[in-house]
Amino acid sequence: MTDPTLPVTKEEALRYSKPALEDEIARRRRNIKLFQDQIDAEEKEIQRLFQIIAIIDANR
Repeated sequence: MTDPTLPVTKEEALRYSKPALEDEIARRRRNIKLFQDQIDAEEKEIQRLFQIIAIIDANR
C-alpha cells in the first residue's frame, strides 16, 4: 500500500483483492481492540496508584 494520506486511484484499488482487504481490516480492528484493552488496564492501574499516593500523603 502507498502513502495513506494520498487519495486512492482506480488503478491502485483494482490491484487488490476485496476479500484480502476485508481480512486485513478485520485483523487491524482486532489489533486496535487489543491495544485499547491494554490502555484501559493501564489507566485503571494509574488511577489505583494515584489512590495509593493519596492515602500515603494523608497519613504523613
